[in-house]
Amino acid sequence: MAKAQPRADAERTPSYDGRRFRLALTGGIPTSKDVVLECVQHGDVVIGAYTGVNLEHGALLAIVRAMGCLEGRFQHVTAGLHIETGRCWATPQHTPSGLVRLYVEWHMGGREGVSVMEEM
Repeated sequence: MAKAQPRADAERTPSYDGRRFRLALTGGIPTSKDVVLECVQHGDVVIGAYTGVNLEHGALLAIVRAMGCLEGRFQHVTAGLHIETGRCWATPQHTPSGLVRLYVEWHMGGREGVSVMEEM
């Protein structure tokens, strides 16, 4: 298996490792109330686990791209025991207080939208 090539140092951004995000704007996701995402980062790979109202368990697998953007896939199990999967592209923005805000464009089951997650 080929190993992903790391980006040049000039393209690096702060690590997502250990960061926690709360959903601030749902973007039309019906199962998204009170979602909290916790991230772990290994090189350019970000692994996240999330939970929230009407969500039993969710998982994110993403690659850090240029400018700290995340290209990812996610899946979760709803409280009604339905499995939903999708893909996303998250663009980070640093807030004046030094935290990270993610603008997440997502596609899931024929639906799409933009959600905002803010670092806790």
